[in-house]
Amino acid sequence: MYLDNVQFIDKFGNLVLNKKPGQFFSADISDKSLNKFNLDKYLNKLDCLIFSTKELPTLFKNEKCKEFNQTSMKNILNLSKKINYIIIHNKKKSIYVDHGKIFTVKNNNKIDYKNPNILGAGDHFAASIINDMISKKTKPENMLKKAHKFSSDYCLGKL
Repeated sequence: MYLDNVQFIDKFGNLVLNKKPGQFFSADISDKSLNKFNLDKYLNKLDCLIFSTKELPTLFKNEKCKEFNQTSMKNILNLSKKINYIIIHNKKKSIYVDHGKIFTVKNNNKIDYKNPNILGAGDHFAASIINDMISKKTKPENMLKKAHKFSSDYCLGKL
């Protein structure tokens, strides 16, 4: 689900708010205009939140939240009290927070290509993570490595 999409929230917001036992809700943030929404009422219903470091300042309404700095990490750990699984990524590394425990993986999949297709790379990253969370018992580090590879392969047209 996209927490920053008005049409999605209008259509499916109540489904999220009325979450039933056994349902798994994952959200992605892909827009820097989050401040239009009151996300708090949805956050407690999420099992997993995935976003890039570009969304940190908007998500936390704090311009000091840059990449994986101390201010960002403090906010991320506070958010992990509401959401059990949080994944934050950029092209260099990713962090997986599992009930407050942090796992970090560097992205070793370098894209040395003049015009990579990056549109949809984050969606491929998120899809790989969600697939492993739901269907497999994959260790967080392996999950992140696989997601970086899947996303990088997509950017290079290998999928």
